[in-house]
Amino acid sequence: MSEFTVASGRLEWTFDGHKLVVEPWGANSLRVRATPTSDLSDQAWALLPVDGESQSRASKDEGGGARIVNGSITAVVNVRVKLGF
Repeated sequence: MSEFTVASGRLEWTFDGHKLVVEPWGANSLRVRATPTSDLSDQAWALLPVDGESQSRASKDEGGGARIVNGSITAVVNVRVKLGF
């Protein structure tokens, strides 16, 4: 089942054990992470530290997608899942 979750200013999409996370990272920036498993590390790795709070907002679209806006950057996620049997 494909599902979008919007919480704490970040966007999560899960499907068949896979996960995609799009979240604010400082001003006018987004961090995008994906994994084929449900476990996703919150390690910052090589990212610079975040300065201050972001002004992000995330929402689900009526068409089954979702959007996240952080300052002057926007990410739109549209999912079309085809199951072949």
